[in-house]
Amino acid sequence: MLLISSSEIGRRAVQHRAAIDAAKRNGVQLIGYTSVLRADTSPLELADEHCETEQALRASGVPFVLLRNGWYTENYTRSLAPALEHGAIRGSAGGLCGSRGTGNDRQRRSGPHL
Repeated sequence: MLLISSSEIGRRAVQHRAAIDAAKRNGVQLIGYTSVLRADTSPLELADEHCETEQALRASGVPFVLLRNGWYTENYTRSLAPALEHGAIRGSAGGLCGSRGTGNDRQRRSGPHL
């Protein structure tokens, strides 16, 4: 099963736990989860929900794969005004270049690997 992180920030962990519990009840053999880069050390507020989901996956006993995608391209378009104002686009890669791709592209490419 490919568990694509929900878009409802603040409610993700609960929603993801429900999906993980349903997968376990229904005998899913492997869960792929679209987490975030460096979820366990990232300063991003949303990383906490990804960490909670990763902990729920570990506790479930269902084998899983973490797909720690980089920031989706569409996330940058939402922050163009501050990026232009400050002359920088910041991300979790530190001083390194990060990979870019849309959420749909990454999810479509992840499915066949599960």
